[in-house]
Amino acid sequence: MKLTSDKITTFFFTLLAIALIATLVVFYNNTKKVKLSANLVEHTQEVLVKSNNVLLDILNIESGSRGYVLTENEAFLKPFDKSILTINNRIRELDSLTNDNQSQQTRIHTLVNLIEDKITFTKNTIELIKLKSLSEGEKMISDGNGNILSDKIRKLVAEINSEEFNLLKLRKTENDNNNQNSILILISIFALIVIIFVFVIVLIVKQHSKNKLAENDKLVSKYARSLIEASLDPLVTINAEGKITDVNIASVKITGVAREKLIGTDFSDYFTEPEKAQAGYHQAFEKGFVSDYPLTIKDKNGILIDVLYNASVYKDDNGNIKGVFAAARDVTEQNYALEQIRERTAQYESVNKELEAFTYSVSHDLRAPLRAINGYAKILHEDYTSILDEDGMNTLNSIMKNSKRMGELIDDLLAFSRLGRKIVTVSEINMSVLVKAVTEEAMVGNNGDVEFEIKELFPAKGQQALIKQVWVNLISNAIKYSKHKSKTVIEIGSYNKDNLIVYSVKDNGAGFDMQYYDKLFGVFQRLHSQEEFEGTGIGLAIVQKIIQRHNGTAWAESKLNEGSCFYFSLPIINFLN
Repeated sequence: MKLTSDKITTFFFTLLAIALIATLVVFYNNTKKVKLSANLVEHTQEVLVKSNNVLLDILNIESGSRGYVLTENEAFLKPFDKSILTINNRIRELDSLTNDNQSQQTRIHTLVNLIEDKITFTKNTIELIKLKSLSEGEKMISDGNGNILSDKIRKLVAEINSEEFNLLKLRKTENDNNNQNSILILISIFALIVIIFVFVIVLIVKQHSKNKLAENDKLVSKYARSLIEASLDPLVTINAEGKITDVNIASVKITGVAREKLIGTDFSDYFTEPEKAQAGYHQAFEKGFVSDYPLTIKDKNGILIDVLYNASVYKDDNGNIKGVFAAARDVTEQNYALEQIRERTAQYESVNKELEAFTYSVSHDLRAPLRAINGYAKILHEDYTSILDEDGMNTLNSIMKNSKRMGELIDDLLAFSRLGRKIVTVSEINMSVLVKAVTEEAMVGNNGDVEFEIKELFPAKGQQALIKQVWVNLISNAIKYSKHKSKTVIEIGSYNKDNLIVYSVKDNGAGFDMQYYDKLFGVFQRLHSQEEFEGTGIGLAIVQKIIQRHNGTAWAESKLNEGSCFYFSLPIINFLN
């Protein structure tokens, strides 16, 4: 049978009339039941409103804390603080409304614990942000703990609502079977309104969060840009194809090219070695960073600027590499200074070699005429002593004495000049045996009262002949400058310090004034007169040069008329050129 529109209309109105009559009958017969049902519905609605208000407070707590974490703007804490105050009252009201339902009471008690955990978690996050532990705060949000708590709360509220809906359905069935469909329709409409309301609230909250995030991103971007522009070093970002995506004003200045023209061009275009520049950012993409990568920028006017580039990759939220952030440090002046130092060092080395060669040549050439003077002086002394008067003999003795001193000076000068050319070979040196031999040699022909106090001497590495010369010079000096004492006491010892072995020779002799210390190790520098203490003034210079050739140091301490202590150090492991 085909139903026409009229039949359908008639059937619809007939059914509607029957339903209306039935509804009126049921309404009349079940007024009290309807009233009771209405009370139960009102009770259920109140429970639903309270539970939804609890959920709304949770959303306010979450959105307020998230906004504060992202912006550190305390304005976001106002809805957070307000919800903290209201949520406990609403929970108590919800608990009171469901005190006749044990299952709902169990859920609400669980909900109380979850809300306490959520509030504690959120407060801890805010405290971390206030303590400037931003990375930890972000981690606490990003690791999902907060979302898990929120999801549990939403799920539990949904269960509470579901239980109330079930109760409502059951009570309607029990109290008004005749009105079941209408009640279900009302409940459905109410549920739909609630769902729409919740959906709208969720949309509003999400949109609000998106707006805040966008605003925060804008602020962060502005802050990052201000930091980048504040840098005096050129900063650029490069994509995977090597194209420049952003630059700061320092990059504009160093290249002489406007920002809009730099962006989109190849990073390597602005260097004297483009292939090397490309290799640099490829290395950054492969390894994640590059450090102190030397390049030379060529600006639009052809000026060359030496730089060291440091770069690292930056990634998106999913960990995918988006590009390279590179910073250049201008080292043009530094490189120029280093080149100047290298040139001057080479000049000093050249002059030093020439000076050593000249010293050796002069010293060697002076020996021949000096031997002639000594020879003629001896002939005069041997053959003409009877002819010369007292003044003549004094003059002859002065010639012989000074020529002898001149010979010693030449010998010392030759020895000093040879030290600069002599190759140092290293071997193990038994210092105790070496010092004992030197002290025994020093006492040959010495009639003075000299006492040696030799403590433990650590072995060392070096060239034994040269180190022996150091001991000879220091010990002979100690004896010489103590000769006016009734008894000479010389203390010799050693100790370890900072991977060095330090040796010392201490006497109780004449000493010297420390204000003249800078002259102590100079060639031909003497702090006492020739008449008081004989010598050439080269001995300590030889000591210093030998020790320097062994990568060590020589120094001294002294008090006038109380004695001196000379030190020299040798590395425990001696690596010599």
